[in-house]
Amino acid sequence: MILLLLALAASGGRLTVVEETLRLAPGEARGVNLVLRQRPAVVDIRFRTTDGDAVVSVGLRAPEGAEGASPGNFVRVVREQASASIRYPARLLGDYQVVVENPHRSRRTATVELRVELGFEEAGTLRPETLPPERRRLVVALSLLFVLVVVLWTGRRLLEAIARRRRDEQFPRFW
Repeated sequence: MILLLLALAASGGRLTVVEETLRLAPGEARGVNLVLRQRPAVVDIRFRTTDGDAVVSVGLRAPEGAEGASPGNFVRVVREQASASIRYPARLLGDYQVVVENPHRSRRTATVELRVELGFEEAGTLRPETLPPERRRLVVALSLLFVLVVVLWTGRRLLEAIARRRRDEQFPRFW
């Protein structure tokens, strides 16, 4: 029981940084700043528009040198969706920014419910993400190849042992 309490006390937690409703005119963009100074975190962004057919674009801008950054230092972008989520393991400390934009071609104001959370999970316990299809095929192919090599190697050793035993039976030894 004490170990369970210690594990719960030592575990990271979740911190809701932003939970608000934004009204964006056509072409308007707003940013929400996130500052990670002490330890890495997982940034979870969820948004949805409350208007029927309104769509927005949401991106996560990271500090210079962040893993997977595109021009403008965006590490994750969702373009023109009514609702979606973004999850990014922010391993690099620094200033991050969530950018929400109502596209220029939109003719109406968009109302967006935005929620940003930081998950401070222990190192190595970040939730795994799904591998891309080509990487999954490679993992399966390599696993099958490994199994095939093990089966062939053990089969060869077994056949050698059987042949050796048969050879020994043809010439019985009398001590």
